[in-house]
Amino acid sequence: MSLMATSERVRGDSQQGWPATIEDLEMLQDSGLRAELIDGDLIVTPPPNEWHQDVAYHLLVTLGPSLEGHGLAVRDNRGLRLTDNDMFIPDVVVYRTDRPARSGLFLAPADVVMAVEIVSHSSRRIDRLTKPAALAANGIPFYLLVDPFPAPVRLTLFELVADSYDQIAQVEAGTPLPLPAPFDITLDTTRLA
Repeated sequence: MSLMATSERVRGDSQQGWPATIEDLEMLQDSGLRAELIDGDLIVTPPPNEWHQDVAYHLLVTLGPSLEGHGLAVRDNRGLRLTDNDMFIPDVVVYRTDRPARSGLFLAPADVVMAVEIVSHSSRRIDRLTKPAALAANGIPFYLLVDPFPAPVRLTLFELVADSYDQIAQVEAGTPLPLPAPFDITLDTTRLA
């Protein structure tokens, strides 16, 4: 399998067939590739660019201290298993630390409070449509989209209402973004522009 400049979609593998499964994905865990499983398709993406990594880092160091003592933690690139045919790797994820010890590679939907996606050129459709629909269907309370296309960079916060997301806030980078309970903080976005 060769990597392209954009995401590459692979329908299972020659031995297992389609759809691909979590077991197929686990075989790649030590390969150094960023691979997700979306509706049975194995999605392999190139490493993120410098801006993308800077945004993820800023969110980690900004949110981390604010969440300490509230039973929440923040990490980047942590796998989230939704079904046997769906495993996403949000760019940043806020999850509960009071849940029973997790085994294996992946968080469960019940662990996750917010998933954050930073849109790349290759991930626009997946980050704007596919992932929010699947995350909402699996009960993830909040979804934050950091989207630079088209400029300027916009941060859009969605909250789960029934079985879909409602947009509750949108700001351009540089404008503070209030995050409701359980966060109860205002996110400084000046470094995201």
